[in-house]
Amino acid sequence: MLFSENWLREWTNPQIISQELANTLTMAGLEVDSVEKQTAEFSKVVVGEILEIKPHPDSKKLSLCRVGYSKTKTVNVVCGAQNIAVTMKVPLAMVGAKLPNGLIIKQTEIRGCTSQGMLCSAAELGLSEKSEGIMQLDPLAKLGTSVATHLNLNDNIVELELTPNRGDCLSIAGIAREVAALTNTKLKPAKIPPVAATSKIRIPIKIENYQGCPRYVGRVIENINPQAITPDWMKEKLRRCGVRPISAVVDITNYVMLELGQPMHAFDLKNIDTGIIVRNAQKNEKLTLLDERQLKLKSDDLLICDHSGPVALAGIMGGLGSGINDQTQSVLLESAYFAQSEIIGKARRISMQTDASYRFERGVDPLGQQKAVERATALLLEICGGRAGPVLEAVNKKFIPAKAPIKVRYQRINKVLGVDVKPAKVTQYLNRLGCKVEQLKNSVKAIPPSYRFDLEKEYDLVEEVARLYGYNNIPEAPPAATITSTATSESIIALNRFRNLMIDRGYHEAITYSFVDPTLQKKFHQNKNSAEHVIELKNPIAENLSQMRLSLTPGLLQALANNYHRQQRQIQLFEIGNVYFINKKQRVEEIYLGGILTGFRHAEQWGTTQEPIDFYDIKSDIEAIEQLAKPAQEFSYKPVKAEGYHPGRSAEIWIGDQKIGLIGQILPGITTALDIEQDVYFFQLNLSVLSKSTIPNYQATSKFPSIRRDFSLLVDRNLSADKLLEEIKRSASEDLIELKLFDVYTGKPIDSNKKSVSIGLTFQALNRTLTELEMDEACSRVLLNLKNKLDAQLRV
Repeated sequence: MLFSENWLREWTNPQIISQELANTLTMAGLEVDSVEKQTAEFSKVVVGEILEIKPHPDSKKLSLCRVGYSKTKTVNVVCGAQNIAVTMKVPLAMVGAKLPNGLIIKQTEIRGCTSQGMLCSAAELGLSEKSEGIMQLDPLAKLGTSVATHLNLNDNIVELELTPNRGDCLSIAGIAREVAALTNTKLKPAKIPPVAATSKIRIPIKIENYQGCPRYVGRVIENINPQAITPDWMKEKLRRCGVRPISAVVDITNYVMLELGQPMHAFDLKNIDTGIIVRNAQKNEKLTLLDERQLKLKSDDLLICDHSGPVALAGIMGGLGSGINDQTQSVLLESAYFAQSEIIGKARRISMQTDASYRFERGVDPLGQQKAVERATALLLEICGGRAGPVLEAVNKKFIPAKAPIKVRYQRINKVLGVDVKPAKVTQYLNRLGCKVEQLKNSVKAIPPSYRFDLEKEYDLVEEVARLYGYNNIPEAPPAATITSTATSESIIALNRFRNLMIDRGYHEAITYSFVDPTLQKKFHQNKNSAEHVIELKNPIAENLSQMRLSLTPGLLQALANNYHRQQRQIQLFEIGNVYFINKKQRVEEIYLGGILTGFRHAEQWGTTQEPIDFYDIKSDIEAIEQLAKPAQEFSYKPVKAEGYHPGRSAEIWIGDQKIGLIGQILPGITTALDIEQDVYFFQLNLSVLSKSTIPNYQATSKFPSIRRDFSLLVDRNLSADKLLEEIKRSASEDLIELKLFDVYTGKPIDSNKKSVSIGLTFQALNRTLTELEMDEACSRVLLNLKNKLDAQLRV
């Protein structure tokens, strides 16, 4: 937030220099990003008045102006601007004046006419980046006065970086309260007496959604001067706070917002049908905003409506049809309290961040609406004239946030801060913050002011005491802690070991958002069961990041796509991160390892042709992870038709009867939609299961010879190798030490429904040499079991 130091010092004026003021705010948690000196970079520029305008005899685009700069002194100036008028007060650069761009004004002849100075625009005086025409000064500006003096240009513009919980400081009043509390100086708020009604004009106000809008205050001002000019003092305060002056009525509502922190809006009364209704959007309703954008409204959009339809998007922006213009003669002032939950995320959804939405999202004082209307009424009557009707209010106090008392223990303050803060000091600090304080025996009970949304618990007030005590005043003391070593189980595998393994295998680590695009996530989790498990974000940072991830797939796939689009074709990425889902109405987090790869098996070279990566390349990475994890049982792979994966090239990964992951090729349709023209393979494993391994046990080494027997079997073409090997292990003797599948053959002369599988069985006993008879019996038992269970035939 930008603010003028001079404006702040009108409210509270501590006897410290600007830099010390900035340091005080920063050390109290209101970080000052910059302090920019606002000084006049020009000289000999005074307030002048155009007394006469004549056409230039030799140019249709130029005018001859007689400009007075005192009651008796005038100069002739040639001017090319189109917005000049007789009696208009303007900045007059006298002969010898120096402008910010280095130009020195001299008496000169322009097409045969003498020009004894120059009429200046705001841009030429360095007061704006661009401007149209000559700068128009306040009609009450005193002739001959230095423009720098008239505009009070000796000022500092301070930029604050506020945290989201300090919405109370998004105004001069809020910053002044902080400065007064921090420096123990007097606060001099603007006097805002009630403005008596001089008109009986009223307009009915009805609230249908009190939860979203507990209070709505309005007031009609009729017979205003639509041509009234905003005073220079107000224009300058707005400009220095980063707000562009527009028109008198709009400038007044913006001024009150900057001064008091309460956003306001002004409607043209003649465009309001019958009365105001605050409600949610109805089906198929639309609204054209002041910036001429048409919105298709959603049912959770809170609207300000009349009896013909929507006239404003509550807390964000007014509608085009009800906006004021230079013909407006009667206005309806709006000052409402909108609940944070109704505004949060709405402006971001429509890609629009306004000063009003920025404040409502962070919270405004629920008790400040009437004060803002009274302040705006007084300014409007002073600048634009008119007659004010009575203050109109619709309110349901049940939904207005009430501040509960907070009990703060003195012992707790001293323990947290490490210093002895006396009870009297604690009371003084809390009083300076605007709290209502009641001293108890060993504690203090405080009710925070209505504008401090961030004060809810004991630790909040402990922090406030620390801020006012001064962080710099808390002595430095090294923390005292007992260091103890704890035993770490040998079976626990640190996450870094998984990271190092993946890096050793050529992967690069990626860190992606836990928030994902719902459209992309749905491609991998389409069924109703998945929809019930997903966690939706109430206030997403972007519309395409509105769900918590159910798997690592969307983030890693998007990261791969980003690299692919930057001409990378050999990509191996991995990530270790949490996934989030709902199980039995409970939010669950589990940590997973995911990997994604695309490209070729070997780097390009002359000796071999390039072979694309396939399923078995990524499976070898999983087998390496299995070797590291050493689970109690080996991984098994079960073919599956998983959402988003190639049905013939994907499988679930199991340990016993527990599913721990997934491996497969991502559907070409999904990768093609992302403009990826290569096969992409992905896997993920549940590290919550794998991070605890089996501790190796010592086994004696046999000194007796091993015996190997090889068989070629005819089996069903669709039989999985995993099932075949499992049956062999089940029926073989305990002397089987190694089992290998070393060949698979299909084709002539094998039947088309069959395949030939060659396996090797290695036997070895610890206490003797196995005999041929034992071997024959063991092999016969295996073959018989395979025939009975799988209809496997020994191929001869």
